[in-house]
Amino acid sequence: MTETELREMRDLRAEVKKMKERGAIADAAGVIAGFFKTVRVGEAIEQRVTARLLDGNVPLSATGDLDQTALKKLWETETKDEAEYVSRMSGGRIVVNMGGITEGAKLTPEEEKAARKAEKRRMKEGAREYGFSTEMGARIFNEGRTAFDPNYNAREDAEKVAA
Repeated sequence: MTETELREMRDLRAEVKKMKERGAIADAAGVIAGFFKTVRVGEAIEQRVTARLLDGNVPLSATGDLDQTALKKLWETETKDEAEYVSRMSGGRIVVNMGGITEGAKLTPEEEKAARKAEKRRMKEGAREYGFSTEMGARIFNEGRTAFDPNYNAREDAEKVAA
């Protein structure tokens, strides 16, 4: 091989290496997003850690591909550091793992009936306080537009026209 061919070969290898690095960085964004699906942290922590990892040196293997195990270790370290920082700054007042909605105590049928009756009485009193004295007015006040029948007057008009 001539000196020119060797130089071209080195240039091509360098270009291929750059392209692999770019591909690895693009792959790293998806891998990092996958890591965050396994843990619950705030959105701000997720964005800061992702930006920091992608802006820094993305770990590559000897072949120039993304080294996912090294990236995961780096991600874990960065995420823990960021969470500790946020905890220190907020005084440790971060609420996590509150759990889902749990069912309350079951009411007996008599208690359910009494609760429905009390709710109905409160709704009537509330409607009366705002000046809705008729039952239909109270229903519209309490239930909203779903209780209003837009064809209420139309039926009477249709019967008058038909007669």
